[in-house]
This record gives sequence, C-alpha cells and structure tokens, in this order.
Amino acid sequence: MLRARYKGGQDNDFLTRPRFGGSIDNAKLDVVHGTTVEQFRCEGFALVNSRFSFNIFSRLRMNLFLDYARILGPTPQDVGGTGYGFRILAWGGLPIWLAHGIAKRYYPEGTKPEQTITFMTAAGW
Repeated sequence: MLRARYKGGQDNDFLTRPRFGGSIDNAKLDVVHGTTVEQFRCEGFALVNSRFSFNIFSRLRMNLFLDYARILGPTPQDVGGTGYGFRILAWGGLPIWLAHGIAKRYYPEGTKPEQTITFMTAAGW
C-alpha cells in the first residue's frame, strides 16, 4: 500500500492545526513510525506512507513501514520513519498490535534517531 496526502490551512489556532505522528495507523491517522502520537502540529505538511503486509501464520500478520513527511510551516522540516509491527488475532477475534519504529529529522539539522514501541488492543468481542 502506498498513500500520499497533504494537509494545511490558514490562521489555524493550536488545537485546529494539522498534526501527525504515531506508530499505529489502523485508525487512519497520519503517522510517521517512530514518533509519538500527534507529535507534530504545524501549518501544513505533505506525507507519504508505504506499507507491506503478509501473513506469517493464520492469526499473525507482519507489517513493514516506510514513511516520509515534509513540514511546510512555520519552520520547514523533513522527517523520515521506518518500522515493523505485528498484528495478532487473539481469542474471539480480539486484535492486538505491537509496533516498533525509528524516526529521524533530516532537515534543518540532523538529530539523533527517536524510537517508539507501541502496544494497542481494541475490544472486539
């Protein structure tokens, strides 16, 4: 799967600004794997997400991720992320997600990579 999107606006206050970040994308959130949820609030951004998924067993699925975001304002930045994750279908169809991601800010200055580990489940009985 490959997905690209742009979000932006004018005169947005802090609460209505476009935002992205996080490592679990099952809720159709704008994510860069390796960052925390809604870590970036900005005036606008362009985002590309890619995912490759395959079944290991009937109840175990592996996902590989590669993400890139360009923050357009107020300060231009480039953020890249990569990660891998597993989805397990437990008893009664309960999904459990476990993901590990590494992100790095490339522009305006190189910084140390950030890492996140995310564990999430959803009631599905």
